[in-house]
Amino acid sequence: MLGATILGDGSITPVLDMPDLLRSTGVATPGTQSDLPRTAHAIAAKPPSRPKALIVDDSLSVRRTMQQLVSDAGFDVITARDGLEAVAILNTEVPAVMLVDMEMPRMNGLELTLHARAQATTRDLPIIMITSRSTAKHRQEAEIAGVNEYLVKPVADDELISLINKAVMA
Repeated sequence: MLGATILGDGSITPVLDMPDLLRSTGVATPGTQSDLPRTAHAIAAKPPSRPKALIVDDSLSVRRTMQQLVSDAGFDVITARDGLEAVAILNTEVPAVMLVDMEMPRMNGLELTLHARAQATTRDLPIIMITSRSTAKHRQEAEIAGVNEYLVKPVADDELISLINKAVMA
């Protein structure tokens, strides 16, 4: 971008250096030689795929907040309102990690975890439970069900992202 200018209607618009912009993307400009095979390959190449994370929570605000956080950390995010919705998703695709609330209608996080552990495709899926329940009894129930990590709300963003990355890299 060379700069900006003010249009007649008062709006501001950028001024681009098109020849330089085209050179930097590998597109031929008048008077330059094109490297057509390299350019065609660059256009055909797919962007690297991002790992998927499944967020399961009955609270819309929690789902949206966690979705933004996890997406910003480099994941494609799928959300579900409860365990039954998550099971339907797991039947079609297996994410790299699943973040689960404990208390949800229809199928809670413990039941969802037990279901995931009973399926061959999701047996080793990293599951992080994020809940408001902080007692030793609840932690033990989650551990018995097969939860990998147990976090009590509110959770520090950096701690959650660190655990997600650790789980995915393992």
